[in-house]
Amino acid sequence: MKLRFHGSDQLHDARLAVGGPELQTLGFRALVVCKSWGKVICFTPPVAAARCAIVWATAQEWAALRDHGYAPGRGG
Repeated sequence: MKLRFHGSDQLHDARLAVGGPELQTLGFRALVVCKSWGKVICFTPPVAAARCAIVWATAQEWAALRDHGYAPGRGG
């Protein structure tokens, strides 16, 4: 998927990380993960809504984003 930070025209590669022990340790069931500026940046749904916009994703990615509260529709 591709995302854009608010106030920028640059697109960034991102992925949805679901489950796994590292997420359980953090207390989240899913995070959007973006590598940008040499750093890995992780977003919860409220932070993603405030800081960036998903610009492009496959149908499967959109479904997963909705299921985990990152896109309108089912989620939470």
